[in-house]
Order: sequence, then structure tokens, then C-alpha cells
Amino acid sequence: MKKKTAEDIIRQYKSGYREFKGFTVDPPGNFAKNRLVGIIFEGTNLMGASFERAILERASFSAANLRGANFKGANLAKANLKGADFRGAIMRGVDLSGADLRWANLEGVDLTGSIIASANFEGANLKNTSLKNADPGKWWWKAKLSEAKMDGTILPDGTVFSQSILEGADEFIRDSVGLAEPDKPAGPDYKKADRLYYEGLGDLAGIQAQIQSGVPRTHPKVQDLIKKASKKFTEAMTVSDANWPRFADCEKHVANLMAEMKAQTPK
Repeated sequence: MKKKTAEDIIRQYKSGYREFKGFTVDPPGNFAKNRLVGIIFEGTNLMGASFERAILERASFSAANLRGANFKGANLAKANLKGADFRGAIMRGVDLSGADLRWANLEGVDLTGSIIASANFEGANLKNTSLKNADPGKWWWKAKLSEAKMDGTILPDGTVFSQSILEGADEFIRDSVGLAEPDKPAGPDYKKADRLYYEGLGDLAGIQAQIQSGVPRTHPKVQDLIKKASKKFTEAMTVSDANWPRFADCEKHVANLMAEMKAQTPK
């Protein structure tokens, strides 16, 4: 993964460049208080970077490694955060209104006082996440939380959420209104394929982070991530078909990962 400094990125952004995909920002960059509207950091390793009070409206951090990054007071309205790894990130007082957080990993993140109106948390990992005093907007009950992992999540009113309560409530609602369980898709399941794809990209970011920190490719932890990513991309192709826009990307990722595993296999 190629490396860039925060100073390089800010300078290039100001000159009109917007795409910084797949880079590692090394050392951890300082983007605090910068205006970076629409910047694209897809699949980029930004571990420990500071975006405190930065303006990042409509930015894309899809599948980015944001572990330990500081977004305190940042504006991420309508940002693409699909599949991003926020574990250990500082997220207090962040504007996430209209942001796409599908399949993002926010486990244990403190979102106290953040604006989450119209944000999409479908399939996100919100385990032990704090949404205390967050502004969910007028229609919190319409929040997009389908398939989100919410065990131990602290809701805006301070209530500690239990996944078992959600599952029980779902059954109660179905029984009350006479709804049947939804049928499993008979054809391609593009929704599941999307989820697996972004989870796979998250694993790829994890691989790069391990290698960047000095862990050899032969280490069992790295090899396990390679296997997990390959499995997710393969399953994504299995549940979809060639009409799925990311099918070809999955094929490339699987081929690269298989080559990687083969290269590390003892002769």
C-alpha cells in the first residue's frame, strides 16, 4: 500500500485532486479543522489520524481503516462510511446526519452528543456503542437499524439496549400485526453480497494495518485475515450473480488473496 503524508493530501486537495484511494497515511496525519468536502479515502489506512472539527461533508471513507482516529466535532453529514472500521475512534459531537454507515464497525465507540438524524446504520456493529444525548432527529423510530448489532448499545435517552430485547420485540411486532417471517430471496441476494463485500474490504484494511505495524505476512493473524477476506468475497459472489456491480472486483480480490496464500505455503 502506497504511503502519503497528511500534508501531501491537503496540498493536492487544494489543487483540485479528490481521490486518495488505498493509501496509508504515515505518520498518522493531522487533518484537524481542514475543509475536505467530498474527499475520497476509500480503502485508505488512516489509523490514528486527526479530523477534529474538520468539514467532511459528502466525503467517502468506505472500507477505510479509521481505528483510533479523532473525529471530535467533525462534520460528516451525508458521508459514505460503509464498511469503515471506527473501533477506538473519538466520535463525540460528530455531525452524521444523512451519513451512510451500513456495515461500519463502531463497536465501543462513544458517539455522545452526535447528530445521527437520517443516518443509515443498517448492518453496522453498534455493540457497546454510546449514543447518549445524540440527536436522532424527529423520527428516531424510523431509524435504519436493520440487522445492526446493538447488544449493550446506549441509546440517546440513556437506555442500555439488549440484542435479546430487539429480537423479542421483533417477534412481538410480527405476532401483533400478523406479519409472516420474510421469505429468503429466491434469486440473487445483492443486499447480502454488499454486506459481505464491505466486510471483506474491512479485512483487507486489517491486513494492511498489520503489515504496516511490522507483523509479517506469514504470521497466523495475517493469514487468518487473508482467509476470512477470501471467504467473504467468495460468498458474496455465491449469493449474487454477474449482474452485481461488484462481482468483478470480488473475483480480482479472491484471485489476489489466493495467490497470497499460495505464496506463503511452504514448498
